[in-house]
Amino acid sequence: MTRKLIEKRVAETSKTSTANEPTLLERIIRDRNLPLLLNDKQLAALINVSPASLRKMRSEGKSKGRSDLPSHIYHGGRVRYPLNNVIKWIDSLTKGGNNHDE
Repeated sequence: MTRKLIEKRVAETSKTSTANEPTLLERIIRDRNLPLLLNDKQLAALINVSPASLRKMRSEGKSKGRSDLPSHIYHGGRVRYPLNNVIKWIDSLTKGGNNHDE
């Protein structure tokens, strides 16, 4: 999956249908049940892709020495995405930048 497709899906998910409906970032920030470390399934649901696509994108990024996903860590032997990195990454996609690891 290309970065442009991810940007398109994030933009579609971030759009609001009414003035009262929160954006994706607002939902992430307001959702108190969202853990500080997201797993593949949780991140995939946020950006509207399958967990398998997410794993494939991460794997392809490793082989190319880069990734079009937020930076991740290994916690308990499993991949986790720190919430603050996810928010920065989504913000960089919606603004056209790529500084999600600051």
